[in-house]
Amino acid sequence: SASLAADLKLKRNLAQAIAETLPRMGPTETTRTRYRVALVVGLAQLGLDTATMTVADLKRDDWRERLAAWESSPATRNGVRTAVSAFLSRFLGDVYHPFRREVLHRDRWPRLKVPHRVKGFAAAEFWPLMRLIPERLVPSCVVLAASGMRIGEYLHASIRADEEHHVIETT
Repeated sequence: SASLAADLKLKRNLAQAIAETLPRMGPTETTRTRYRVALVVGLAQLGLDTATMTVADLKRDDWRERLAAWESSPATRNGVRTAVSAFLSRFLGDVYHPFRREVLHRDRWPRLKVPHRVKGFAAAEFWPLMRLIPERLVPSCVVLAASGMRIGEYLHASIRADEEHHVIETT
């Protein structure tokens, strides 16, 4: 009966299934937002109309062909793949569900190799860049660059982006 229930789920409208499943995807709102963008925007950019598709249509698609024609970075493509994986795992209630494994099989939807990201750049490039941003934001950028922190680690959620940020100088 569990496989029959899963088969019935696969006949549901994809857009509705995504909307209902998104609140349960990922531990944080940031993760859910990333999944939402990848599923809604990414699938649309791949030429899929989720409003007219069923969940089962994800298996019928030729992902290799679509991904080859999509002008985006390998990281973006992998992000859509990850979001589809998370969606199917939550929607079907099983990370090992045969349908999920078939859709995401490496022969159908390969995980692309992402080139290594440059973690920094020379000081000679940094200061000319700092002259292009508002002066009040330069101290924050210096802290981020010097510490290696991400913006989410540096800014508290209650601080608005348009507020002035101060860095306390230490010796």
